[in-house]
Amino acid sequence: MQRFVVVLTAWVWLGSVAGFFQPHHIFATDTLWVFKLDGTVHCGPPEGIAPEVMARELTASGIPVLAVRKGHDGREGIALCGQPTGQINLYEIPAVQRVEARQAGFRPWSGSIQPSPVDDFQGDP
Repeated sequence: MQRFVVVLTAWVWLGSVAGFFQPHHIFATDTLWVFKLDGTVHCGPPEGIAPEVMARELTASGIPVLAVRKGHDGREGIALCGQPTGQINLYEIPAVQRVEARQAGFRPWSGSIQPSPVDDFQGDP
């Protein structure tokens, strides 16, 4: 009986320790949206850099991508051949990695997130 209690106590202790080391869930308040122009220009091909392809720039920097969206920067740009169209790729990332995202060329998105989802995913594209 005493051995059973020792084994049971060990299992309970190991279970609590294992739970301590589990990855913590990321809540929406712990994330932010960053963006980068997709490379489309007026009078050019209508396709820019695909959001999934551009996401690899973040993941290569060690930044997990939690969600992806396509959008527009909301600015009235110059409708002149060769000028950017304002089409952007948006990414939800952990807020603690804003500096790394900035170093990878992404800027924080301060607009509302209203564009339709492209391909929400977890982890690497």
